[in-house]
Amino acid sequence: MNRLDETRLTESLGRLPRYQASADFADTVMLRLEDRSARGFFGSSALRWVMATVIALAIGIWVSTTVRDHQREQLAYKRKVDAIRSQYQQIQTDVRSLRREAATSPTVVYLGGNERFDLVLDLADLAAYESAARRVQTRVPRNAQAQPASYEP
Repeated sequence: MNRLDETRLTESLGRLPRYQASADFADTVMLRLEDRSARGFFGSSALRWVMATVIALAIGIWVSTTVRDHQREQLAYKRKVDAIRSQYQQIQTDVRSLRREAATSPTVVYLGGNERFDLVLDLADLAAYESAARRVQTRVPRNAQAQPASYEP
């Protein structure tokens, strides 16, 4: 700025009307300054809004992540339950099928054999076999030794 501009500015400012400050002006200014310094870092309203927004966003992200994880767990649990139900239904179907087969099939069990004979047990006569076995056991003395069938004295 050159001297001519400075002079014009000074003259213009000098022509402005003068105002008198109130008697408590200095005290009011000092109280406001002290109040601002006492507010500290979060004193300004703009900074408060920024901090509130950041906290709200953080809470929103945390809630959405928690909800998404919970939904994933529920979906995995539902899939496991569906798989178990499917297996249960398959087992029920198999049991019904086996019961139908057992009702229509002969009550004979193949116990083994070789080239000369086959050993077959008829389950319908199982009660008769059991009673006959009890009778044989009662005839054999307790201290008798078991001997092979091909034993010849």
